[in-house]
Amino acid sequence: MNLGTMAATAAVALGMAAGAARAQTQVWIPPDQGLEPIRLDSVDIDIDVEGFIARTRMELVFANPNGRVLEGEFVFPLAPGQTVSGYELEVAGRLRAGVVVPKQTARVAFENIIRQQIDPGLVELTQGNVFRTRLYPLPAHGNKRIVLRFEQVLVEDGAQQRYVLPLHFDAPVRRFAVKAQARTLGAADAGVPASPDPSLRFDRAGESWVASFERADVKPQSELSFQIPRQATANWMLALDPVDPEWVTWVARVETGMPVDADAPVVPRRIAVFYDASGSARERDRERELAALAAYLRRLPRVTVDLIAFRDAAEPARSFNIERGDAGALLDAIRALPLDGGSSYGAIDFAQAAQAQRVLVIGDGLSNFGDAEPRAMPASGNAIVHVLHAAQKLDAARLDAIARRGGGVRIDLMHSSADEAASALGRRPWRVLALDAGRAACVDVTPAVPSTVERSLLIAGRCRGLDVDAGLQLAFGRGGESAGHHVHLRGNAWRAKGDMAASVHRLWAQSHLADLDADPRPDTAKITALATRHGVVTRHTSLLVLDRIEDYVRYRIEPPEAELREQYHALLASTPKTPEDAGRDARIASLAQQWREFRDWHGRRHPWLESVLVALAQQENARWRAVPDSVDGAAALRERSGRLLKLSEQLGERWLDEGGDAATRRRWEAEAATVMRDLDQLRRRRLQLAPESESAASGASDRPVPTGGAIAEAGVARRRAVRDSDEAPVLASAPPPPPPPSAPAPGEATAAVAAEEAAPDASLPPLLSAGINIAGWNPDTPYLRMLRAADDPYAAYLVEREQHGNAPSFFLDCADYFREEAKNPGLAVRVLSNIAELGLDDTALTRVLAYRLAQWDLYALAVGQFESALAQRPEEPQSYRDLALALSRLPQPQWTRAVELLWQIATGEWHGRFPGIELIALHELNDLLAKAGSGVDVSALAIPAELLQPLPIGLRVVLTWDADNTDIDLWVIDPVGDKAYYGQNQTRTGGHVSRDFTQGYGPEVYTIARPLPGTYRIQANYYGDRRQSVSGPVTVQVEFQTGFGEAGGERQAITRRLESGKQTIDLGEFTVGID
Repeated sequence: MNLGTMAATAAVALGMAAGAARAQTQVWIPPDQGLEPIRLDSVDIDIDVEGFIARTRMELVFANPNGRVLEGEFVFPLAPGQTVSGYELEVAGRLRAGVVVPKQTARVAFENIIRQQIDPGLVELTQGNVFRTRLYPLPAHGNKRIVLRFEQVLVEDGAQQRYVLPLHFDAPVRRFAVKAQARTLGAADAGVPASPDPSLRFDRAGESWVASFERADVKPQSELSFQIPRQATANWMLALDPVDPEWVTWVARVETGMPVDADAPVVPRRIAVFYDASGSARERDRERELAALAAYLRRLPRVTVDLIAFRDAAEPARSFNIERGDAGALLDAIRALPLDGGSSYGAIDFAQAAQAQRVLVIGDGLSNFGDAEPRAMPASGNAIVHVLHAAQKLDAARLDAIARRGGGVRIDLMHSSADEAASALGRRPWRVLALDAGRAACVDVTPAVPSTVERSLLIAGRCRGLDVDAGLQLAFGRGGESAGHHVHLRGNAWRAKGDMAASVHRLWAQSHLADLDADPRPDTAKITALATRHGVVTRHTSLLVLDRIEDYVRYRIEPPEAELREQYHALLASTPKTPEDAGRDARIASLAQQWREFRDWHGRRHPWLESVLVALAQQENARWRAVPDSVDGAAALRERSGRLLKLSEQLGERWLDEGGDAATRRRWEAEAATVMRDLDQLRRRRLQLAPESESAASGASDRPVPTGGAIAEAGVARRRAVRDSDEAPVLASAPPPPPPPSAPAPGEATAAVAAEEAAPDASLPPLLSAGINIAGWNPDTPYLRMLRAADDPYAAYLVEREQHGNAPSFFLDCADYFREEAKNPGLAVRVLSNIAELGLDDTALTRVLAYRLAQWDLYALAVGQFESALAQRPEEPQSYRDLALALSRLPQPQWTRAVELLWQIATGEWHGRFPGIELIALHELNDLLAKAGSGVDVSALAIPAELLQPLPIGLRVVLTWDADNTDIDLWVIDPVGDKAYYGQNQTRTGGHVSRDFTQGYGPEVYTIARPLPGTYRIQANYYGDRRQSVSGPVTVQVEFQTGFGEAGGERQAITRRLESGKQTIDLGEFTVGID
């Protein structure tokens, strides 16, 4: 166990580990905050052993020496064979037990309650065997107490069975106490338990052996272990089902009779080795892996080995011819592999091993990028697949599934020597062939019968009508042959009662759940029901502790304590029953009203060129007159503003005659748009040369842009005569125009006066074009300078990773370099995929990774990450929205599911920190339907017809970010100088900004149906945040869209980092002009 100082910027990160891969336990405190580390004040470990099952209770007290409340996470990977059986959190000075509930229920309850400043607790399974619980609040100058309970099967060690608890503390613990009890059922002559630690000395106490010690200011650096003599009555444990006692759950550990030396070893001519070379391989004990491989190859006289390294993708196979066990070249090649990138076990393609007689998969099973399921062995292949691992953090269930489907076994190199592993790899498979329960009906036996086994087997199942005296008979042998060994379990069963009976049920359930979850398409409903019944934390369930009885009732979670259960049922009985989702109709009605108002705003004829042109020209001319001649080029530019004013006034006079006729109006609008564009460029040039001039001139020319204007008012009657086919110009997508000369650095105003415009061709229709200009951004970091200067940039990246590899920004920047500058998109994806390795189920990192993949149009990969984010955060509408949009952008779009997800957002009941998300989702739903055409049937969703009306939008900007409790504002400055933002969410020319997100992740959206010619400048303003745990810079995502709500349109996306609060950055521009 790895406990001690804590880390994560005012957050706690604790871990348990063993062997070569120790998860460091620290609390990271930002240097500028001057905070002291959280201290682990005391540890109490209580161990209870019955038969071959050990139950451990670990109580930990954390002390916060700082004058502010902190938040943290307690992360603990469990060893194979261990399972979480309980969690308790201190509430009002008393420990309160958690209850296993569906994961989505737990997440929704936890997030809603914690925002009320109430103290819930949550334990989740993240990846593989790694669990996580949140520690909040850690009170200022106070303590926090938690209890963790877990169960394990003792490790066989000859005639002994061994308890092992790895311990590694980074800092001294003020008080450290251990108590161990081993019950022997009167077998006094079986031997005395013993421990390498002389302080853990066992004495007889009735039918048990008991040992204990207590130390002060200790820093343990080795495992806590002791051995217990094996007992004949301890190999079969039974527990009656408390609901239906006809059913018996049993767990047995048996010797399979596997012959060790009787059969000649299998000598393959060809072996395929799939080696996990992802970033997490650095946490494995790779020397143990190589020692086992070398020991196996030494037993083979001649063999060809195909090495296939895989990470986010698989490398081509490299072949090595090995004579008389000389595997040096192969081992050197494996040692030289760059350990980099995310893990995709779907990159394993057993078709590459079709010619092999043995396949070895070496890795930890933690698949976090792309597909997770290996591609099956072709029918022509006959290789047996074995799996080897030497890691504390692993997904044992996935590795077991790979071995089981390949007819092989999983070999744990942390508990097997190299020679033992080599023997297992060389043997013909030994299998459990049959189970005979007489007249009893046995179900859900795990491992399934038949399957490959080793010398010792832990097997569990449930039987109805089991005659314990008659017992069970297991048959073992070679596949395809008659049984060579039988084991009869009868009579001498250890009948577990009370808490130990619950442990027997839970251990069987844990094994069976692992089998269910390893299925390529797991039955999540069945898994959830079984896990909640037996109190097992899985990928689909969590342990939840609530503070108030009202919250237990609200979420229909029955508390485990008898006192609370009585209160729960009393309050539940007095609570009026309400129909399921009683507010849905009201929410749809409210959404319909918002949709009408939104459509009405964008359907109006807002002031356009006929209303704003002359006023803007007068204003710009007045401001140029205030620019002194000392400014370079001022005189010529002032003259230019005068000519544009004259052109504007001439156009104003012509409007009365030309605005009412379709043909002449189109020509007039084309000329006016050109003048408007030049006025916009002239204004931006002025702001660049003389920014103080913006407020220097005043008077009539600075009056606000009119809502109607004399030109518009005079032409109202004529406009009414225009036919429907002569409505406002349609906004078309086009490539961005060339940038103006002498463009300054990002964030500065950019413009230059265009050359004298020629009169437009009257035969051309006055279509507007919208070009998207993304603001240039090139982080000038020391590591990027090293990459650019290196002869081998990837080698330089691997060196720099040692220093910067904990920062997501490092991988984002380097991935961009390899993609954009080095022109190596495959390597860019590998580098980017490292973000999946940084955090276990870290939703913010998952989204950052997915957004960058989407920005690169790698939606097949992005969808997998968005699926993970939805599983992690089902209580947040952003999770559904991100996935829906990614599905709609796949090469083969999944329109139906995308629409279903967006409709779920539009009609869902969300926390108040997501204001207006329903309207945004509905608008995007209609956009998807417009782009999908007639191929999507939404009739099953029963969407009201009034909500299925397309709303074309000329320009649209969407801003989202990855940090909770963070306030970032979208600013859009239009060609007339109006700034659209939450405080002015409707502009005079028709711009609209959605509601302000001050706590969530966005989106904040700007829309305008009929944009003015000119430049729309897009900015993000980082207002601030209220995060208790500061996890690093906030990443924003911005989408620029034209032709939204129509079949065509253009879209570009970018991601940017905001390093601190009160920061404003330029993101890009829309340039609207004449097509």
